[in-house]
Amino acid sequence: MGQEWWTDPDGGIEVTDNKIAKVETPRDKAGTLKAMLLSKKDEIQVAANKQFDAELGIVAVMQEARTNPDLLKCSVASVYMALIDAAQLGVLPNKRLGEAALVARKKREKDPKTGRWETVGYECDLMVMVGGLPKTSLNVGNVRDTKGQ
Repeated sequence: MGQEWWTDPDGGIEVTDNKIAKVETPRDKAGTLKAMLLSKKDEIQVAANKQFDAELGIVAVMQEARTNPDLLKCSVASVYMALIDAAQLGVLPNKRLGEAALVARKKREKDPKTGRWETVGYECDLMVMVGGLPKTSLNVGNVRDTKGQ
């Protein structure tokens, strides 16, 4: 007999071979991510540059997760580390501001049995954008002034 499969259109429940399993929905993942980041807010602030506000950074991450659902596929640890990187550089991870963006990248590993590369998950990286370059240079201390002459 073939395998029977059904998923609740609202998300959260999956039935396979008459066995019911709870599936984590995007809303659940967003809640998990937000709870973890809020629990680490003090650590983020300690690692942050003087001009960076940890709470504002967490809000920026959650806004990015709403507009880019692939971020919710990333490991929570990689999103946390990308936010730490942003905090250290003093840029907000928000594409609309043009300072930095959170990018979900596929994590691939070679299967030892088949020798083929397979996607095993997603990792989040921070990508500093053009608008964030002058800010990072000033915040890190390499440059005193970014005004043209």
